[in-house]
Parts: sequence; structure tokens; C-alpha cells
Amino acid sequence: MNDKEKFMRSLRWEREFMWFDLTGYSPISEGKMARVDLVTQGTHGQYEAVRAQIVDADKGVLDSKTFKFADYLKVVLNGENPNSRYVGSMKVIEHCGWYWYINQPQDVRQLTDAVEAWIAIHEGYW
Repeated sequence: MNDKEKFMRSLRWEREFMWFDLTGYSPISEGKMARVDLVTQGTHGQYEAVRAQIVDADKGVLDSKTFKFADYLKVVLNGENPNSRYVGSMKVIEHCGWYWYINQPQDVRQLTDAVEAWIAIHEGYW
């Protein structure tokens, strides 16, 4: 298991995923899978969101949603000055290592619960 996969597993998912680097797959129904991965939001190597997709073996991507860290995670400052320009910044920067950069989330369950609820909506739908 590499550092990318360790980071994704550390998000404490309730749902079972098969992980490869930053991407996890979870079966939904015959021929359909949920796919989640860490994604950038415009800056190479700065991961700021989780993207969830519903993928059909024959038709490809059926639906997709991006869950930005800033929308779901509350920040705990890593001993930084509260007036720092980084307050509110929540990201993982590839070249700094596979852990939260500057700020740590208090709890990741709000993010993973939202992703898993979105996936659950699609179970049995198609």
C-alpha cells in the first residue's frame, strides 16, 4: 500500500472500497460501480476535493459530483497563527507528502458521510 492509498483509507469510510492510489471503487449493482478519488481544483498537485462518480461498465460515467473539502470540513489550525492567510485552507499538496497541508480537519465524517449518501441515492436507481 502506497502513501496515496493510506491517505484515502485514513478518511474512515463506512462503505467498502477497493483502493488503488487515490481512487476507490465500490460495487453498486450488476455492472455498476461507485468511484471516488481525490481531485485538484485548478492547481496541479493541490488536492482540494473528493469526486464521486457512478460508472456503468457499458455506458461509462452516469453521474458525477465533486465534494470540496472547504464545504464539508472544519479546520483545526496546526499551531499556525490564526491571522495566517492559510486559515480556512484545506488541501493535500502532493509534493509536501500525503497528509493535510497547514490545517487539519476536526473530523472527516461529514465529508465521507456526504459522499456515501450521494452514492446510496444511486443504488438501485439504474
